[in-house]
Amino acid sequence: MPTSPGFGLTVSTSSSFLFNATPTEILGMGGNSSALPAWWAGKAHAFIAPIEAFATSMSAAVVHDSAESLEALQTYIYTMGLLPADSTFNVTAASGLAKFYTNMLFVQGICHTSMFAMREVLHPFAFPTTADMLPLLAQKLPPSLVTYEMAIAAAYPKFTSQMATKAILSFATAGGLESDAPQLGDGPWSQGDSTVAMQEAIAAFQKGLTASRESVYAMFQKSSSSFQPSFYYPKSVPKPYGFGITETTYL
Repeated sequence: MPTSPGFGLTVSTSSSFLFNATPTEILGMGGNSSALPAWWAGKAHAFIAPIEAFATSMSAAVVHDSAESLEALQTYIYTMGLLPADSTFNVTAASGLAKFYTNMLFVQGICHTSMFAMREVLHPFAFPTTADMLPLLAQKLPPSLVTYEMAIAAAYPKFTSQMATKAILSFATAGGLESDAPQLGDGPWSQGDSTVAMQEAIAAFQKGLTASRESVYAMFQKSSSSFQPSFYYPKSVPKPYGFGITETTYL
């Protein structure tokens, strides 16, 4: 998300950013993965290259054969208000579809696995207690409290231990998966109408993800830090139950 996003971001603002930003920008690294330390966000940027290459290959392979479906997708994106009407973003073109697919895979598979996991339950309206929201809901706020962000800050001036406990329990409950559960890149892949080029793209994607996992593990395996991004480690490495590169938190 953008730097220091506020609770008041609209769906349109958030989705527009995720449509147009690069993966490094989504990670808060600007447009350059070397702008921050290699360990940034658990070295999540290691997965950008294989995801971008796969998305580009697959988009080029399907854009001409799926014109009708892509036109429908383009219509839905704008009808649902995910992008403003004057946006030039176009998923019917190979370049636009590749960017869309890259960000979908990266956000859902890499970001949602770690830093975004269960973020929904940390929204103000899902906090353990909503009594502090009563002045806002009853509209008994002082005139100076005019913005959504200011209202939230007044109701919840600090992050409490109760909120932290809920976040921990929610992640542990919703993020659980068996060690053999499918992860990003595993498939199953439909082979019905796939071409040789698509099969090669899938194989390269899986190989790239494996190499990325190994590079993350090589950086952190000897670290004594309490933070270990084991959700990015190779599948064969023992890790806590529920950790892996899931395509979404909800399996």
